[in-house]
Amino acid sequence: MSSTLRQKQIAQQSLYLSKMNFYDHIFTYNYNLDTNKGTLGKMGIATSHTCSGLLLKTNGRKLLPDVNPGVSTMLLMVGFAGKDGHVYTGFIDPTQSQMFRPLS
Repeated sequence: MSSTLRQKQIAQQSLYLSKMNFYDHIFTYNYNLDTNKGTLGKMGIATSHTCSGLLLKTNGRKLLPDVNPGVSTMLLMVGFAGKDGHVYTGFIDPTQSQMFRPLS
């Protein structure tokens, strides 16, 4: 009898540096099972917590246009520590080079 060990694939994590305040460029995503619709919304945190110079770390989760309703471009989930010391998570568009610079 043979056994196969299943291992969870570890998603590659990347770091991004915020180049400016990204208050309008970090989102939440909600999906409604009844209507089969997804919506992006703004995080709703103070602009002082999303300032330039913050490190944003991806966790491997992403939203894809062909998979997630209401999404028009690939978005990555990131976590970051705000200036208030709280940890936040949200989705960013990594192609916005004026906002985010990849570090790894």
